[in-house]
Amino acid sequence: MKNVKAIISFDHDGNRKRDAVFAVSDKHAVELEKKRLVTIVGEVPEALTAAPADGDKSSTGGGTTPPPAPPTPAQQFLDGKVDEVKARIEGADKELLQAALDEEVSKGDKARKGVTEALTAALAA
Repeated sequence: MKNVKAIISFDHDGNRKRDAVFAVSDKHAVELEKKRLVTIVGEVPEALTAAPADGDKSSTGGGTTPPPAPPTPAQQFLDGKVDEVKARIEGADKELLQAALDEEVSKGDKARKGVTEALTAALAA
């Protein structure tokens, strides 16, 4: 794999703007350079191009898709229906309740009113 820098804007697996740096196969790098669309700026580090053990490729064509981050304790606390979350409130420490409230409020318009009200009341008690 080679890192290349676009000399002009063109389309190659998506729109490439002038001066954009992106990775392509060695073969594509040579072909794009022959067409005077890019200059080769270096090799892509091997750690980024190593094939995954299970054969799963990311949509960018190289490397693996990183696994999703594990849920935080606040996210785990908020998992489920409003009544399930309310049932967890009793006995939970204030720090977890505050983190859960912050997490729920961060959802903006999708924050559940019943959850935010119950958490606020529990923190005020």
